[in-house]
Amino acid sequence: MTFGARLLVLVALTVTVSVATVTWVVSTRARRAFESLDDQRTEALISQFRREFASRGDEVVRRVEGIARSEAALRIAIELSRPGPDYSQFVNEAASLAQAHGLDFLELVSHDGAIVSSAHWPARYGYKADWVLEQADWNEAFLRSEELPNETALALMTVRTVSAGEKKLHIAGGKRLGQEFLNSLVLPAGMRALLYHNKQPGFDEKSLTGALTPGKARRPSRRFRSRDVKRSCSAFSLWGAPEESWPRWSGGSGRPAWLPAELAFCLESF
Repeated sequence: MTFGARLLVLVALTVTVSVATVTWVVSTRARRAFESLDDQRTEALISQFRREFASRGDEVVRRVEGIARSEAALRIAIELSRPGPDYSQFVNEAASLAQAHGLDFLELVSHDGAIVSSAHWPARYGYKADWVLEQADWNEAFLRSEELPNETALALMTVRTVSAGEKKLHIAGGKRLGQEFLNSLVLPAGMRALLYHNKQPGFDEKSLTGALTPGKARRPSRRFRSRDVKRSCSAFSLWGAPEESWPRWSGGSGRPAWLPAELAFCLESF
């Protein structure tokens, strides 16, 4: 090979290596910049979720406290404090109070835990709701799975009491936490938010509630499935639980490992 040919090959190799190096550097920096921007966007959406969740909780507390301060609640509490009260006369009270105060769930519970009236499941009249007696003072709103005739709903609940003599009327009320809540979030194009609520091991698709970005097709290009999950999704524990308790999935073709969680908020890009 002549000197000129060797020189030409050397120049070509130098140019190739230089171009490859510049391309790699630019690509790496661009990827890092995109990842940083994506992290900032995710954090902003998580903060939005937390603010909206706290706002909904405060709203539930105000509405239940409004019922507790009402004349109707005081009247019921006084009647229930009498010897041998007739619970049947109050069987429809919860429904009317829930409608008046904009609640999805409402139960009036006597001092011994018996349900006097239920707005979301009237047939529960007379059954026990001992969980309302577990705490003497319910302050903030909390999550609870509420049994309905045909489903189990995730609810944001709180409890207030009305005293009449030595006995108390417990008022357990709340709002559904689901699709309507997710629809209130402002999401960027190409992203949807999901709630995952499942305290049992393993993935349960029925425990997912998802919202698509407004203006997008109702069916994303890649379905959220328990197999072959290939998408970017960030999940965190609402209550700051350790990472091993978060729901999670793999990015490969294997079955994802979902773990129990009281509630997880996920962001899915598609």
